[in-house]
Amino acid sequence: MIRIQIALFTLMISGLTSVVRADATRHDPAVQTLMHRIDAIEHDIAELRDGTPPPPRAREVLTRRIIDEIDARREAGLDGFTTGYKSGFVIQSEDSNFKLRVKGRVQLRYIASERDVDPGGDSSRRGFEARRVRIELDGHVFDPSWKWKVVGDPSRSTGTLSLNDAWIQKSFDNGFSVLLGRFRPSLFREYEVSSKRQLAVERSLVVGEFNFDRGSGVGAAYSNDDIKVKIAYVEDFIIDPAVRATRDRDWVATTRIEWRVAGDWKRFRDHTSSEGETAILIGGGIGYEQNDDNGPGGAMMRSDSWSWTVDVSAEKEHYNAFAAIIGRHTDPETGENVDVIGIVAQAGMRISENDEIFIRYEWGDDDRTEQLRVLTAGMNRYIYGHGVKITGDVGYAFDEVSSTWASSGAGWVADDAGQDGQVVVRGQLQLTF
Repeated sequence: MIRIQIALFTLMISGLTSVVRADATRHDPAVQTLMHRIDAIEHDIAELRDGTPPPPRAREVLTRRIIDEIDARREAGLDGFTTGYKSGFVIQSEDSNFKLRVKGRVQLRYIASERDVDPGGDSSRRGFEARRVRIELDGHVFDPSWKWKVVGDPSRSTGTLSLNDAWIQKSFDNGFSVLLGRFRPSLFREYEVSSKRQLAVERSLVVGEFNFDRGSGVGAAYSNDDIKVKIAYVEDFIIDPAVRATRDRDWVATTRIEWRVAGDWKRFRDHTSSEGETAILIGGGIGYEQNDDNGPGGAMMRSDSWSWTVDVSAEKEHYNAFAAIIGRHTDPETGENVDVIGIVAQAGMRISENDEIFIRYEWGDDDRTEQLRVLTAGMNRYIYGHGVKITGDVGYAFDEVSSTWASSGAGWVADDAGQDGQVVVRGQLQLTF
C-alpha cells in the first residue's frame, strides 16, 4: 500500500516538472520557486523508489493545471492574498494589512400571543416573521489599527435595505481608540451583547423602552486588562431640509464603564455560560438626551432626559446570571417631569453540552400607567453554538402591558386599559456565519 501511495505521489510531482521547465514559464518567479520545491521533493522520492521515473503524459497534465491556477490568480489580482473562514468569510493580504470579512445573520420566528381585550377586539396574534436578516462587512485597511464596519438591515415589512451601522475606527497602542460614523451609543449591558448572543428570543421589554437609537457621531474608548470605558456623542441624521430648518437635531451623549472582576473579557460577549473559571463583570453608565417633539398646535417642544444604569453579569461552570437596574428622568419644556425605572434579572443553566434552560423577570414603573411585571422562561438548543441555534420561550404579564413597554419586535402588544394576563409564546431558528 505504501509503495502505491509513493508511486501516485511521484506521478503527480514528476508531472509538474516538465511544464514548469517549459520556456514560456521558465522566468516567472512564482514558477521558479515552485520548480525548486518540486526538484527537492522529486529527489527524495526518487531515493525511495530507486529512481523509477513516472509516465511523462501525467507529468504534463498535472503541471499545466498548477500553471493555469497561478496565472488565474494573478489575473484576478489575488496573488498575495489568503482566503478562509474565521467568524465570517475572510479575504486577507499575506502581510495582514488588508482584510475583508463577510458575515450574515438570519433570525426566523414564530410568535403566538393571547390576551384579554375589550368587546370586539382581537385577542390573538400569531404568525411567522423574519426578525433580522443582516449582511455585515468589516475588516481593516493599510494596517490592523484602521478598522471599519458596514451593516445592511432590510425592513421587516417592505424588505427595503437600510443602513444600520457604518463606521471607521482608529486604535492606538496605549489602549485608546476613536470611532466616527453611524452606530448605537454604549450605555446598557443588554445592547452591548449582540442580538445573536442573547439568552432569550429577544432582549427585555424594559431595556427596549430605555434604548437609544443609532445615529451619526463620534465615540472614544479606553481599555486595559480590567477596565473598559466608552463615551459617545450621537445626533439624528435629518434628511429633509424643511425639517432641519424648523427644529434642532436630537442628540445623545453617553458614558459607560465596565470592571472585569474575574474571568476573561471574551466570556462577556454573550449571556450564556461556558466551561471555565468564574467570570464577573460590573458595569454602569449615564446618558443625556435632548429631543424636539411636536407639542400642541404642531409647535416644537424641547425635552431633556437623563438615563442611568448599573448592572452585573456572572458565570460559573454551567450557570449564568445577569441583573440590571435602569432609570430615566425627563424634564419637558411644558408639563410635569416623568421618572421611569426598570429592573431586569435573568439566569440560565446548561443541562447538557448543547441544551440550556433560562428564566427572566422584568419590572417597570413609568409614573403614568400600570407597572410592568413579566416572567419569561425558555430553552436554547445550540446545534453549532450561536451559529445555528433554536430558542423557545413563554412569557406571562401579571399586569397590563401599556404602550410604554409594548414592543412588536419582541412580540408584545399594548393591552386595552385595565386588561392583564397577556401570554406570548415565541420560537426562533437562528443562523449566523
